[in-house]
Amino acid sequence: AEFFGPGGGMDVTMQPELARCICQSQASVYQAAQSQVQERNSLAPAIRRQVDMAIKETVITEHLQNFVMEAMESGAVTAQEAESILHPLQHHLKDCLDRLHELDEGIITDEGDQTEAWSSLAPPPIAFPTVSASEAAGDPPTDR
Repeated sequence: AEFFGPGGGMDVTMQPELARCICQSQASVYQAAQSQVQERNSLAPAIRRQVDMAIKETVITEHLQNFVMEAMESGAVTAQEAESILHPLQHHLKDCLDRLHELDEGIITDEGDQTEAWSSLAPPPIAFPTVSASEAAGDPPTDR
């Protein structure tokens, strides 16, 4: 770790204290990470799945927001188009963060309810016409 003081230099007399602070800070970060892993591993599998899903949704939504913002900044979409895309994403992100907060507070919902909610958002399946192997290969249809 490097530390640059005023003027880009480092006061040699302060080096031991700064090194101690940096080491203590790094040790605290590792302790926090270890506590987080232990806490996650102590969760029941159903709760862990809900937490994992909420975190994944949050990350994906944030990536989508960044993508839309970059598209707007590069001129691929207008500000109005970006807003119409971002608005529902922001609502979904708020819902994800609210869900994480509920899980943190110990409020647990039935996983079946979430599965139903997600399946209701899915578009209906598309029915594709069946094609025989000979038709797919480009052979003309035969009359029977």
